[in-house]
Amino acid sequence: EPIQVRVLADIHRFDQAAFGAFDHRGSIVFQVRPVLLHKSHLGQFFSKLDLTREFASLLDIFHKENPSDVEFLRIGANINHLYGNHQNAIKYFNLLGLLGSPNRTENTRYASSLEHIGDWEKAYEIRTKINFLSADDVKITLIDAYRSNKIEAINKIIQANPFEIDQWPLIHLINDSSLNERILSKTEINYYIDEISNQEDFRLLIEILRDKGQNAALSELVDY
Repeated sequence: EPIQVRVLADIHRFDQAAFGAFDHRGSIVFQVRPVLLHKSHLGQFFSKLDLTREFASLLDIFHKENPSDVEFLRIGANINHLYGNHQNAIKYFNLLGLLGSPNRTENTRYASSLEHIGDWEKAYEIRTKINFLSADDVKITLIDAYRSNKIEAINKIIQANPFEIDQWPLIHLINDSSLNERILSKTEINYYIDEISNQEDFRLLIEILRDKGQNAALSELVDY
């Protein structure tokens, strides 16, 4: 069902009761005639007006008035994720998972928001609902599993070897339980330095070495 939205220009803030825009004196700034928009078009409409932040705050009001409206939950989850308000996005995604049926993109965004706040275990749980479409999908799931200490899950993915993930240089380092008891050789360190081709993997290498107490290996990376 369409809902009525009152559109006002030069917005300083939104009034929660009227969904209006007022300046700091409480006077209405500029008013145009009300328009009818379908809920699914609200995000695009406010984005074109460069009012994404204001719209994100309005969604909380919409949600309070319509707590079981799946469409509002869907809009709220996606707009907050894209705007970078990950705590709010997680709230909406969680409710969407309970009341609706999140699609693949929404589950991916949900997991990404969880990763932004460091909730690796929940992020891994959501990642398991997402089918692998690329080696990057597999890598992210493995990293979440590693950070939440899910050894069996890591082994299972490695054994299945989707998208030939065993070709990823860090795959065996993630799964090497002996690193807590031995020191990486210089040959091994040079292998990872030579094979890693992006900053994300390099940062993960440093993280793993720190986790495993490989201080000698870390000192070898100082110049890279």
